[in-house]
Parts: sequence; structure tokens; C-alpha cells
Amino acid sequence: MKTRLVLLLIVLATVLPSVAQTTITGHISDARTGESLIGASVVPKSSKELGAVTDIDGNFTLVTNVELPLTLSVQYVGYRPQEVDVYDTSEPVDIQLSDNASRLNEVVVIGYGEQKRLELTSAISSVGSELLHQQNNSVESALQGAVAGLNVTQTSGQPGAASIIRIRGGNSITGGNEPLYVIDGFIVYNDPASNRTGAKTSDTTLDPLAFLNPADIESIEVLKDVSATAIYGTRGANGVIIITTKKGSHGRNNITYNASFGWSSIAKRLSYLNAQQWVGLWNELYDNGEVGYHIAPPTQSYDWQDAALRTGFSQEHQISVVGGDEISRYSISGGYKSQDGILKGTGLKRYVGRANYERNIFKTLLVGINANGAYNKVTGVADNSGSMFSPSPWVAAISHTPYTPIYNADGSYNYEPTPTSVDIYNGRVGNPISDLENTKAETENTRFIGTGFAEWTVIPQLKLKASLGADISNTRQSYYAPSYTTGGLANNGYASVGQTKTTTWQTEYTATYSNVFKRVHSLNVLLGYTAQHTDRSSVATTSYGFSNDATGYDNLGAAATTLPSVSSHYISTLQSWIGRVNYSYDSRYNASLTLRADGSSRFADNHRWEWFPSLGLSWNIDREKWLHLGKNVDFIQLRASIGTVGNQEIGDYQFAANVVPRTVIINNQKATSYIIENKSNPDLKWETTTSYNIGLSTGFFQNRLTVTLDAYYKKTNDLLLDVPVEQVTGFSTVLRNVGSVTNKGVELEIGGVLIDNKKWKWNVNANIAHNKNEVTSLGDSEYFLPDFAAVGTLQYINPLIVKVGEPLGTFYGYRFKGIIQSDEDLSSLPAQTISTVEPGNPKFEDINGDGVVNEQDRIVLGNIQPKFTYGFNTKVAYKNWDLFVSISGSYGNKLFNALACRLDRGNGYYYNPLAEVADRWTVTNPSNTIQKASSATSIYADDRFVENASYLKFRNIQLGYTLSVPQITKDAKLRLYVSLQNFFTITNYNGYDPEANRNGIDETSALYQGVDYGAYPAAKTILFGFNITL
Repeated sequence: MKTRLVLLLIVLATVLPSVAQTTITGHISDARTGESLIGASVVPKSSKELGAVTDIDGNFTLVTNVELPLTLSVQYVGYRPQEVDVYDTSEPVDIQLSDNASRLNEVVVIGYGEQKRLELTSAISSVGSELLHQQNNSVESALQGAVAGLNVTQTSGQPGAASIIRIRGGNSITGGNEPLYVIDGFIVYNDPASNRTGAKTSDTTLDPLAFLNPADIESIEVLKDVSATAIYGTRGANGVIIITTKKGSHGRNNITYNASFGWSSIAKRLSYLNAQQWVGLWNELYDNGEVGYHIAPPTQSYDWQDAALRTGFSQEHQISVVGGDEISRYSISGGYKSQDGILKGTGLKRYVGRANYERNIFKTLLVGINANGAYNKVTGVADNSGSMFSPSPWVAAISHTPYTPIYNADGSYNYEPTPTSVDIYNGRVGNPISDLENTKAETENTRFIGTGFAEWTVIPQLKLKASLGADISNTRQSYYAPSYTTGGLANNGYASVGQTKTTTWQTEYTATYSNVFKRVHSLNVLLGYTAQHTDRSSVATTSYGFSNDATGYDNLGAAATTLPSVSSHYISTLQSWIGRVNYSYDSRYNASLTLRADGSSRFADNHRWEWFPSLGLSWNIDREKWLHLGKNVDFIQLRASIGTVGNQEIGDYQFAANVVPRTVIINNQKATSYIIENKSNPDLKWETTTSYNIGLSTGFFQNRLTVTLDAYYKKTNDLLLDVPVEQVTGFSTVLRNVGSVTNKGVELEIGGVLIDNKKWKWNVNANIAHNKNEVTSLGDSEYFLPDFAAVGTLQYINPLIVKVGEPLGTFYGYRFKGIIQSDEDLSSLPAQTISTVEPGNPKFEDINGDGVVNEQDRIVLGNIQPKFTYGFNTKVAYKNWDLFVSISGSYGNKLFNALACRLDRGNGYYYNPLAEVADRWTVTNPSNTIQKASSATSIYADDRFVENASYLKFRNIQLGYTLSVPQITKDAKLRLYVSLQNFFTITNYNGYDPEANRNGIDETSALYQGVDYGAYPAAKTILFGFNITL
């Protein structure tokens, strides 16, 4: 017996040391929201051990007898099970779980609520979380290339400038085309005109979404078809973008600080004639008898383009605190941004703050507040759009003669005239570089958006919600051109100040009933009432003739002359009744019926109210029991929708006859008279868009591959246009509902998880979209030309046309046939009213064959509409390293290069031409593309300058490294990153930027898009930053 006991002890002593225990710690969270998951189970795979369960903070500690390496099996109710490989225990394991079984079970934010993706009947796209987590300069930059059918065009490189955003094309000719934004439930129509005051100021408009910090955004949903947007009625015609800001989490507190520092430079420079080449051009004009004097060879060449540019420094700091307990949660954040523009004297300063708080007062009563506030100040390039020679100091600089010194010997600016100078006042001329530095063109905006709500759960199936919100915006624009600058020389100083105040109040009352009957019938009913009241007033004053420049725009009363002030005041209201019924049978067959009634003060009494219905259907084919698709098919959903929405963004009281003051001269004395500005039209009514959509959503390989395909057709009727009326009425035109526009297209979105294991993760998302826009009716007219009045060069050429059968943004001009050569028979060529028929001059096609090239020979030369737009982003992560790349672009769109149209004509009298003019036509150099040197100032649009503006841009390339810093807190993490933004562009466009859209009118209007006349150049930026989370 003793012998057996000894043997047993020996065996135990041998075996026990080999059964070593392993301790694994980690954290489990929701992959989408980041919230900790309480009660998730963690067990070694193929083990009979009990494992571990996460605590209130989502942390777990697992002690196992299984040796490393091992695989953990992680499960949580409602989430997809996951297996995680563990190779060492030196650091906690970070595990993120995704929603159970299918992405269709995700909850998607829709109008006035949420809905399972499984039961969607509409075309809704979500902006990927990876895009939102990057360092974005603006909300618009986060949207670029993110969603199929969403086209974001950055029309200016000015920091803080507005972008053009279109969802599935433009629907209106004269009305608004911007989408509707819903920010934390508050409805915002971001008309860029809301940040204008009527004062003379910079040449770009402040981004109306500048009050929103991109780092505060939790999610963005883009509602594209009528089934999704009809709940917004009159405001849903242009699509809806729902933005939800970050909220706190129950039971977990975090502090996050992010700082970034960047350096920006011009993305592309153009080449202009140097001083020697310019003098050669001038003297050639002298030899031809077109100028009266000869210029001596230069001793130095002056680069005005380089003098206008600089390396712009930017810095941004953001801090956020989020947390909560069992009954409440909160989120507070603040940020500061300072960004120098790449043009001297320009820049942006921004202060933002946000707070939200929610609390369950009782188990059945939830209350909350959301507040966003911001102050933005943009210092821009002065607007000289009325000038014949240049629309801005930037264009004046790049086209300035390189023969003239920029600075005097002592470093001061050179204001001395030369023999080629124009606009000489008191023996001085303006200096464009001085203009950039010293002319002040500032836009300041202070904005606050706040909402408060209370939600009462009457019974588990019924919720009543009431909310009240306000949007208060105050914009001030200030302009001062000192007496020594181009804008102030003629008037001994010129000042203009304006202010616009906008206050919008919103109330909403909704009742939502949700229930499931007999486990297969799911019903959701929404009823509600909402109202908005908007009060907008503006005033602007201009003065000139100052005794000195000391006070600038701060003392208009010191001016010798003050022009009559311009002011306006509008009050508008919108009341709405909303209703929606969503029904799902066995999660297979889904239907959504929406009806909204809108009443708007912007229309006369007999057309104030309108109904907007929609119907959406979807079929989850994969859930049919008789259909066996195989284990690699996760879901197939077929969708269809039809409905009507409206557009009320036409301005206030357009139906009424407005009385306005006019200054008249009676007996050599100024007097004020009042006139009726427009003919009234009590029959004015809504622009309405009827839309059809059919879509297919699929998922494969446990949703590691998702594909979404949509096709749509939209027709907008009753477009508002000014049409001619009988002269006996006393008016030439009246605003009527006469036009129509169609948009039709297809969209494709693909998402893929290529690699997902312990060390490597690789995700890819891509989208492509095609939209065909067409004007189908203009009433009794076939076409009209948008008027570029008071925009210098452009008012003489009118390069755009709105024509039945063509899209919006269509170019109109002559067809270039080459340069007339010395050996050509001039008698065989048609006469030309725009250019003399002689060797070295351009020749154009006589389209109608009448023997004369004149305005009747202008034709359609292309349009701004792309054949397709696309976006691509990918993220690769290896251990602690991550690389993110975002690309977007367009193909088939064109742009009218008005700058080249002016600077490519061999005219050295007022301008310095582009460098290619050095290869102009001469008797010994018979060029067939560049005309001869000429002092003629005539200008016209032709197809040489309607250029291919297709492009591919690398929006963001970001490399990051994340490490734990337990020295601060046990969960603290630090991420270091470097980002290249807009660093690479592939395009054949010869201008500064293929997205440029600067033309001196309203860059956001559908009438004037597609003209590049010296836009603020695009910048490329290198950014360094760090992010620390505690």
C-alpha cells in the first residue's frame, strides 16, 4: 500500500507542473457604436471550461488551462459569434462584435425614427465609419466619394468655403438644389445665401455647415429615394442627409484629445510668360503697329504668381468628454481651428462647442438636450467681379506683367505706373500682392443650434415625443479697400459692411406605435405635427472717400460719401402633418406608406397646401423557405418605391408684387421713388418631383461581401422660370411654373472585408454612379442664356445655355477650326463678326452655312455633367499600424476654362498670357492652335476652352500607429498619424483645379455652374497629429 502511494505522489509531482494556467485579459465592445458589452461570454475554443463573462465596463479576465496559442470563442446575445486567435498575453485583447447574423439587422436612422435594415424599402446609404474617423477638414470632405449618387464639388480652395452638393443630380433651374440636412433631429436647409449680407466682400461663400465639427459626428445617413425622403415633403426633393452627433455611453467615461498640425501649398502651378518672353510679345505688337512704343530688354523677371502664394500653416485642437451612468449619459466637446490660406492674407479661424445630455427621469420618461455652437471667421480674397480686367486680386496677380517689379528697393510695395499700366489714379496704380495683404474681406458667423425633447413611453408599444429647437445665426461681412489698393484708389478708400440675422424655431410632436402580432406581423405607425418659423433680416451699407485708412470699415460715418443702405426682412412659416405606416410580414415582405401635408407661406393662399405621398416595397428573397441559396449567401433584398416630393426653396413672397425704392434725379436733385419690382402671380405653386426607384441589396460570405444596386428616374415639373409677358402689363417677364427637368441613373456600391484575423484587417469600399440630367421643357421657349451681367469678362461671352434636350450646365459657343495661314485663300473663308479674317487669327465654323460666322453659329459644346462619378476607400491594419486611403473622382464632365480663354489670345497689353503663347503663330512659326500677337480685347467662347475636367483625386492617405499608455490609465491609448490630403490629382484639365467653379455669380446655382474664372487654387496638405483616449 505504501509503495502505491509513493508511486501516485511521484506521478502527480511529474504531471502538475505541466498543467500551467494562462491568464488572458481583454475588453469587448460593439463594433459600430464602441459601447462596452456587459455579459459577453469568452471561452477557449473546443474546451469544456466555464470561461469568463465581461463586467460592467466590458472587461474580462480568463484563466485557462489551455496553452498558447489558443482561439477564444466569443458570444453575446444579438451579436454575431466571433473567434479570436491569441498568441501572447502581454497586452489586453480588444474584441469588437458585430450585429447578429446579418447587416440587415442593423438599425438605420430614417426620418423621424429608426428602422431595421432588414425591413427597409428605400435607398439609404451610410457613410462608412472609417471615413468619419479620419481627420476631415469639413463635413463635406467626409462626404466626398463616400456614397454612390452623392456628388460633392469643392469649388474653391479658400479655407471655409462652401461646396456644391447634389444627390442624384439637380432638380431645379432657379430654385434650390442643395439637400436637406437633419442634425440631431433639427431640420436645416443650408442655403449658402444665408451667409450673405449684400455687402461687398470675398469672392467665395462661407460653408453653411461650418458650425459642425466633423470629429463630433457619430453617423451620416444619405436618403436618396422618395420612399425615404417623402416624410420631409416639400423639403425632400433634393435628398436628405441625416447627421447624428456622438452621445455618451451608460456606465463608461472617456476623455479624448486630438491635435493636428499641417502645412499646405498649392496643388498645381500654371506657367506664364517670363519678362523676356513678354517683352518679345509686346515688341511684336509694336512692330505690327498695334502699340505706340518699344520696350527695352528686361534685366529681371518678376514672378507675381509665386509672390501671391505661401505655405499655409494650420492647427486644430479638439477635446471631448463622454460618459454616463445607469439612467443618464452625456457628451461634451470643444474645438479650435486656425488655418492659413495658401494665398497671402487669407485664412480661417473656428471655435466650436457641443453638448448633449439624456436622462431617464422615470423608467417611462426620457428627456434630453442637444446644443451646437460655433464662431467662424473667414478672411478671403476680395471680390472684384465687376472689374473688366480681373475678378479678384489673385487673377490680377497671376496675369500681371512680369516686367513690372513687385517691390521697391526698400522692400515696400511698388505702386508706380509703367507705360503699360491702366487704371492710374493720382499717379499710382494698384499692386495685386498688396491687395491680397491689405484689402480686408471678412465673413464672421456665429451660430447656435439647440433642441430639447421629452419622450414618454405610455405603454411598451406606444411612445409620445415632443421637441423644441432653435437655430440662431448671425453673419457679419466687412470689406475695406485702403486708398492705396486697387479697390480704393479711385475712391480714396472704399468700405462696405453688412449683417444678416436668421432665427428659426422648430416644434415637433410625434406618436409612434410599434408591435409584433403572432410573431410574424410587424407594424410601426408614425403620426405627427411639425412647424418651422423663420425670421431673416439683413442690412448693408457702403461708403467711400476717407480722409485716412486708420479706422477702415469700423467708421463708415467718416466717409465723404455714403450710398443708400440696402435692407430686407422676411418671415416664413412651414406647417406639416406627417404620417407613415411600416409593415413587415415574417421579415420577408415589407411595405412603407408615407403621407405628408405641407403648408408654406412662400405661396399664395390657394396654393399654400400640398400633399406628398410615397409607397415603398421590399422582398427579402433569401428568407423564403422554398429557396435554397447556399451557405455563402446571407441575404438578397429587392426594393421598389414611388412617390412625390416638393421644393419650396424658391425665396420668400415670389408670388407677390414687391414695392422697392429707387433713387431718381429730379431738377438735379436726388429723390427716392417707389416702384413695383415684379408682376404678381397668385397662381405660383410648388415645384414637384415624382420619383421611381428599384434596388437590390445582397450579402455573401457572412456579409464579408456586400453589393447594393439601384436604378432611378426623377421628373421635376412646374419649374419656376421668368417668362416674357405682354408689354402692356408694364413688365417684360413674370415668374411662372412652366419648366421640367429629368434625372435618371444607376448606382452601385460594393463593400468587402478581405482579411480579418488577429494580425491583419483589410476592408474595401467602392461606389460608382451614372446620372443623366435633361431639361425637358421651358414652356414656350426652347432655350435661354443665363445672364453674367456685371461679371467683367464673362458678361461679353455668356458661355452657358439652358436648352430643351440638354442638361443643366451646358456650354455654348463657336467651333474652332484652326488658325488662318498665310497661304490660305481668304476669299474662300466666311466672314467673321468676332474676329478679322486675316493670317494668324482664329477661324470658326459657319454652322448654318450663310457665309458669315456670327452669334447664329454658336452651338452646344458639352456640359458639366459627368458620365459617372466614383469613390473608393480602403483601410489596412496590421497589429498596431493602420493605413487608410480615400479616392474620388468623375469622368466625362467638362469645364469652361475662362481664365485660359482670356490669357491664351496673345494679348500682352492688359495681361501676361499663359506660357504656351510663346509658341504663337508668326509667319515663320505657322501654329494652328495659338493665334498671333494682338492688342484686340474681344473675347468669345469656343470649344478650345471647353476642356475635359475628368479627374481622380487622392483625398486622404493616412498612416497611423496606436499604442497603449498604461502609465496614464490602464485603458489609455495613444494614436500617432500622418496624413496627405489632396496630394495627388490625375486630370487632363489645364487650369488650376478640375473642380473649380469660380465665376463671380452664385457658384451653387444650377444656372451658372461649370465656369472657372480664376478660382482660389486647390491646396495639398501634409498633416501630423495625435489622438489620446483615456
